[in-house]
Amino acid sequence: MTNAHDRHDGRAGSLVAQALGDALGFLVEGHAPEVCEAYASEVFSSDDPPAYRRGPFDFGQYSDDTQLARELALSLATAGGFVPEDFSARVAALFADETIVGRGQATEEAARRLIAGIPWDRAGTPSPSAGNGAAMRAGPVGFLRVSQDQMIGIADDSARVTHLDMRARAAAVLVTLVVADGIGHGPTSGSPAWFGALACAVDAQDPGLASGIRKMPEWLGCDPATVADEIT
Repeated sequence: MTNAHDRHDGRAGSLVAQALGDALGFLVEGHAPEVCEAYASEVFSSDDPPAYRRGPFDFGQYSDDTQLARELALSLATAGGFVPEDFSARVAALFADETIVGRGQATEEAARRLIAGIPWDRAGTPSPSAGNGAAMRAGPVGFLRVSQDQMIGIADDSARVTHLDMRARAAAVLVTLVVADGIGHGPTSGSPAWFGALACAVDAQDPGLASGIRKMPEWLGCDPATVADEIT
């Protein structure tokens, strides 16, 4: 065991961390803040699994977010890069086989179009739908050893399979770049320059997101309630 940064461990850790976070929050996804707060308190203060359920699922089940990230990672690995036809077929199969766990409206609408034979570049759900489904699965694009411009293009194309709104696509690019940086360099200092570089990468797609990223160094030192009030 050494202190050297290991890209392979970073890729595996990214997927494991996503699945863990997804499984922790899945049972109360979409619930009111007070419900989520009580749930988190119970989860982190007890050695026993919480008694919450979501439909047929107990604590520990991850959702479509991790399923789709997994399929994107598998597609990138087996196809030797991003082949949209391969990835879109995997998205369609999860819905056609009814093995999807939870589902976002935009992603499901796109999947149904893919199942009906509509090509991947015309199946995505158009604006104003701009959910976070594309961003939630985008991390594996950051595993690729390609230039930043290529990575941004792949992240954007992978998002377009289900989401056409530029805000959703910019969010997918942002997640990809953060994951790539973590895998390539390890923990970041989160300096203003680092946030500024991320903002520049998504500015053309979503100036509002870029503006928020530039404010992150300031927000990180503020009370969360103050930041929430400013955002809303």
